[in-house]
Amino acid sequence: MRVYARVLFSVAAVANLLVGLSILAIWNTVAPLLLQLDPVHGANLWLVYFSGSMIGLFGVAYLLIARDPHTYRPCIAMFATDKIVAFACALAVWLAGASSARLSLLLSADIAFALLFLDYLRRTAR
Repeated sequence: MRVYARVLFSVAAVANLLVGLSILAIWNTVAPLLLQLDPVHGANLWLVYFSGSMIGLFGVAYLLIARDPHTYRPCIAMFATDKIVAFACALAVWLAGASSARLSLLLSADIAFALLFLDYLRRTAR
């Protein structure tokens, strides 16, 4: 099960680090094309950069979990919840008509990760 945790949380880490770096580096280029989101300018860029930074930091946390899943086990449920909330927020924006369904579809990967995280917790429960 330790190898499974190492692979699962390493994949989650790489995904988060790539997304976080993409948000920080090329958001205004990719967001309109890929997600059909409006470009962000001015002080609102803080929200984009903060989001990208936090997503990247979650990636670092997943690396810590991959290295030592027992020590960081209490964090896994919180991160599963975070994944569900991220998807729910994207879904709410789409349902409000403020974006295309592409963002929700992209973040459906977070639902898959959340389910895998919860399954890991279930299978490793004492």
